[in-house]
Amino acid sequence: GTITSTVAVNKEAGFSIVKYTGTGSNATIGHGLGATPQLIIDKVYNSNAGYGWTVYSEPTGTGKALTLNSSGAVANDANFCSVVGSSTITSYYTSSSFDHIAYFFTSIPGYSKIGSYVGTGGAFTVYTGFAPSFVMIKRSDSAANWVIIDNKRGGTSRARLYPNLSNAEDNNQGDTLTSNGFSPRTTPTADTNINGGTFIYLAIA
Repeated sequence: GTITSTVAVNKEAGFSIVKYTGTGSNATIGHGLGATPQLIIDKVYNSNAGYGWTVYSEPTGTGKALTLNSSGAVANDANFCSVVGSSTITSYYTSSSFDHIAYFFTSIPGYSKIGSYVGTGGAFTVYTGFAPSFVMIKRSDSAANWVIIDNKRGGTSRARLYPNLSNAEDNNQGDTLTSNGFSPRTTPTADTNINGGTFIYLAIA
C-alpha cells in the first residue's frame, strides 16, 4: 500500500491481522490475504475519543459501515473502505496520529463463509457447506443486536452472546448449528430472522 502496514496472515484460513497508522488523507493499506476481503473489523486503539469498532462487509458494500459495539443499521461512510481489493484497501482517516488494528476475513470453502440472507420469520437453514463451530450475525438494514453462537457453550439450542452489550449469555434462544449451516430461531425474530430483514454473517468451522 501507500502507507506501511504490519501484517500477520494465514492465507489458508483466509485471515490476517493488520496494524497501521492513518495519514490524514486517502491511503491504500496492504492486507496480505491475496484475495479480496469480505469482512473487515477495524479499531483505533490509541484514542479514547469515541472511536468504536468499524465493520466493512462485502454484502453491505463499500463506502458503508456497521459498528461492532452498536446495534445500529449499516450507515454511509465514504471514508472507510471506499475500495476493497485482493492486495489493498483504500481508506481515509482524518488524523495521522491514529493507530489502527484491523482483522481481515475472506471465505475459504469448507472452513469459513461470509454471506447474507433474508429472514422469513419461520424455520429455515442458512447453508454454509460445512458444520459451523462459530457464527456471528448482524441485521444490516435496521437496528438490532449483534449475535454470536458457538458449539462450546450449551446444547443444541445455542446460548447467545451480544458483542454490542455487556450482558451475560442469553440462554435457550433456539438458534441451531447444523451439519451444513445454521438455523436462526423462529421467535422472537428481530435480531436474526425477522421477515424481510437483511442479515450478514460470519461462520467458521
